[in-house]
Amino acid sequence: MYRKGTLTAIGISILMMIFLLFVIYDFEMNLLYVSNVVFLVGFGVFIPGLIIITGADGLFNSSAYLFKKIFTKPSKAGKELSSYNDFLLHRKAQNRQFDLKSVGFFMIIMGIVYIIISLILGSL
Repeated sequence: MYRKGTLTAIGISILMMIFLLFVIYDFEMNLLYVSNVVFLVGFGVFIPGLIIITGADGLFNSSAYLFKKIFTKPSKAGKELSSYNDFLLHRKAQNRQFDLKSVGFFMIIMGIVYIIISLILGSL
């Protein structure tokens, strides 16, 4: 992942932490509250990264096919999504363009770092 993408991901996660701190704790700056928010965001980043790394995202192919089949216009669905096998081939061709393993690895590392930070903050 490039430096710009890394900084963007960290910035978005910090904004998520601030939003959660506002929604859940009304910006009360207690170390325990900050630790809880950092853990929530870290866990929320870690789990999708783990799903991407293990290749378990293929479990969601059938539901993605179903939603695309239901919510696309009939003329478009007839051409692109005539069968589930065609959908899988199209999806695999799209995934070859992106290096999902490196994104998943970055998400796992980022989630672990946030969880460790939350454990350190919680023990203070």
